[in-house]
Amino acid sequence: MTSFHDFLRQALWLSAVIVPIPAAAFSVHTPNAVMVSLLSFLILGMAVPFFYFLIRRRGYGAEYGQRRAAVHLICTFSFTAFFWEALWLLFPLEEKLHAAGGAAASLAAAAAVMTAAVVIILRLDYFFMRRYEALKAGGAEKRYWLALAFFTGAVPGSFLLAMLTYSVSGFNGTLFFVFFVTNGLTWALWMKTVIGLMSICFYLYFALPDEKMKRLVRTGFTGIFWFFLLYAPVVISARLTAVGPWRAWADPAYLAIFPYASDLWLTALALLAGRKVTDWIWQAAE
Repeated sequence: MTSFHDFLRQALWLSAVIVPIPAAAFSVHTPNAVMVSLLSFLILGMAVPFFYFLIRRRGYGAEYGQRRAAVHLICTFSFTAFFWEALWLLFPLEEKLHAAGGAAASLAAAAAVMTAAVVIILRLDYFFMRRYEALKAGGAEKRYWLALAFFTGAVPGSFLLAMLTYSVSGFNGTLFFVFFVTNGLTWALWMKTVIGLMSICFYLYFALPDEKMKRLVRTGFTGIFWFFLLYAPVVISARLTAVGPWRAWADPAYLAIFPYASDLWLTALALLAGRKVTDWIWQAAE
């Protein structure tokens, strides 16, 4: 067992590698510098812990091996959506701090916030790894279901939730809400499609205990059913002739992209259908 002290020590020295460049860029306080800060924080926040988790063999979280590296990427992408939103909302306050204390005050504030973000992300990936290990007691199919729902939906769900909370906050007026409904949902759907199919191919294929060919067949059918179920509500929405304000809040397409909840039913039905078809093929072959 490792203590919280071990976790904090690991998180702080990783922060010492990740934070300086994005914090320094943020303290310059120009639009281009802020964008460099956000992108460098995302890239370093993913790459540094990812490669560290791949090669290390001892220390906090080492019992989960290289699997934690994959979970860390998902957690970083997911949390970064909320982190960028928080920075954008707090930017007026930070401007006042910069005006009062100069670049040094801005650097200190940015470093503190980014260090806290790194600590939260590392805590999240360890938490999800512990939950995944605990799922073993609930049976293999339940573990596949919840793990696949996490991999397919965490990033697009966080993106949608962050944009939704920002749009309804009124911070940027009605225009941003219209932009979110007309464009943000489309981006999330494409993002979900790519991440979902990649997750099914890489996670499910290597997680299944069956022989190679059976794993390949079940993975393929699960991906096909998942893709069909994902776009079925979108097609139904496109075919509907009814119009009205209700479609802004209750359009059938939302069934496919509603944050987190949609991933539970999508992966559950896809896994069930993929398993049934694969078992039927093997029984017929025998």
